[in-house]
Amino acid sequence: MKKITFEVNQHIHSKSVMIRTCHAFTKSYYTDLDDNGNGKWIVTLRERTDNSMGKHDDPEAEFRNELLNESFREMLMEKSKTVKEIVVARALFGADGFPGEDPLEALDLETDFSDTDEDFDDYMDDPLGIAVPWEEKYQNGTKAKDANQEQYEKSNER
Repeated sequence: MKKITFEVNQHIHSKSVMIRTCHAFTKSYYTDLDDNGNGKWIVTLRERTDNSMGKHDDPEAEFRNELLNESFREMLMEKSKTVKEIVVARALFGADGFPGEDPLEALDLETDFSDTDEDFDDYMDDPLGIAVPWEEKYQNGTKAKDANQEQYEKSNER
């Protein structure tokens, strides 16, 4: 069982970066992370006996490469933190509007909904024959011909 121990500068790589990097290696190695008290992380990688992920040619070099990846991710997360907060805030506030704001006023509708009874008195009118009961439309399992269907068939005969 191969075991390798090396040091990493704490001033360059944060604790969260070290933990994420160690976690990335847990499929191939048992990892140990310690602080030597002099500004260095002590990393110990011990090869797993059930290593199904394959062996690294140079585990320390692979670990240091992963440290760079994780450090870069952390930098990107920090730089884009404000943008993410703005996007989330707009999504949350935009879904419900702002406190005290009337949603209908925000839509700036020109329609006055105060006299809806007068506007919809003729809702029972069906000039296109759409509101035909199912039983009338499908008599004895076959579709009954209505005026609209007959008109459609006539227009297709031309």
